[in-house]
Order: sequence, then structure tokens, then C-alpha cells
Amino acid sequence: VISKRLMALALLSGLVAWADTAVAKDPPILSLSMEHFRDTATLKDDALDTTATITTEPGFIEHQGLLRVVTHDTFLRGFIDKKTGETTTQVYEWITYDGAWRFYETANFSTLNGPVSVPATQIDKQVDACSTLSCTQTEHIAFTIPEAYLRALAAAYVPGKPAIWLYKFIPKSGPDFTDGLSNAEVAGFIAKIDEYKAAHGLGVPSKQTLGVLLAPMSPTSDNPA
Repeated sequence: VISKRLMALALLSGLVAWADTAVAKDPPILSLSMEHFRDTATLKDDALDTTATITTEPGFIEHQGLLRVVTHDTFLRGFIDKKTGETTTQVYEWITYDGAWRFYETANFSTLNGPVSVPATQIDKQVDACSTLSCTQTEHIAFTIPEAYLRALAAAYVPGKPAIWLYKFIPKSGPDFTDGLSNAEVAGFIAKIDEYKAAHGLGVPSKQTLGVLLAPMSPTSDNPA
């Protein structure tokens, strides 16, 4: 017969184990290498598709609090034409927030020559939950960036010393949302693209140099320190 004391100890041990799991921290983004992002990137290459799709979505996601809530995520997507090898590359982000729709419509990203502004594309939007006061909703957005620019970011990657490339999404109304990608993620993404192109005889572009600015991420109202 199990005593009440043993049962209590077993319950306590279970709670401690649950708490350890619940508060487990994500690895720091700057601790992840190019190889990590290359090896975790996904490839979708259906025989009936005219393009192959590569994404770094599984490489990193940030959880918050005891419940490990995720309020946003950002990653890279690449669409490779299977005949020509021409590649369209995007920075993809989804953001969950409370209140009125913000409708993010512009993206600014950093370069050595100052910020560059490009249109943001609305991919999807959804209402997650509503109360009597407001709704929680999610916007999925992206902006297209030249493959050559990402190759310059990848070329700036130094193993063991990754850095953050910053950008922000600007809404029709409401606060801007600042985020960033590690150049290790960019380098892993480019390596995955090159692997696919080499395996399918599509050629790999030579390295190109463009001005890029790598900087520590700054806290914002939506992206606290």
C-alpha cells in the first residue's frame, strides 16, 4: 500500500518536472550556427510543382512565460524555378496582438547606406479570440528581398560570431514591429538553396557584395528586451 507521504512526494516530483519543462528556455538565437539552420530548413519539391520551396521556419521560435506562448515568428522562404534556377526570396513574419487591425503595409530593412523601404505583402490574417473589450488577431506578412542581398548577408557570417540583421514592419495604424534575423540563419538558408541548385544542375551564383548593416536588436513596445 502506498502511503500518503509517498503519494505526496510523487505528486510533488511530477509538479517539479512539469515546472522544469514549462520554464525551459529556448536557445539564444545567436548561439545557433549556419549548419543548424541549413540542416533544419525544409524543402518542398513536389513532382507536379514548377517551383521548389525552402523555408527556415523550423530553425528557431521564441516562447514566452510559463505557458511558452508564441506571439510572433519570422523566417526566410525561397521559391526556386525548377527550370531556370531563378529564386524569389522573402522574409516572412506572423504577429499576434490585441486590439484593432493594424494592417502592416510597409517594411524597412537596414543597409550600410541607410534603411530601405519596400511594400509588405499581406499573406493571411485571422481572428484568434474575442472578448467584450477587444479581439486577439494574427497577421501573416512578408516582403521580397533580392537573393543577391541575402547572399551578401550570408557572406558576412563569421562562425561563432553571428550578428542580427534588423528590419521592421510599418502598419496603416498602430505601432511598428521591429524584428531581425541572425546572419547564421541567412547563411544556412543560402546553403540549402545552393545544395538544391547543385543537385539539380541549376548552377550556383558567384558571391556578390552589397552593403548590409548588422546590429544588435533594439527593444520596442512589441519586442521588449
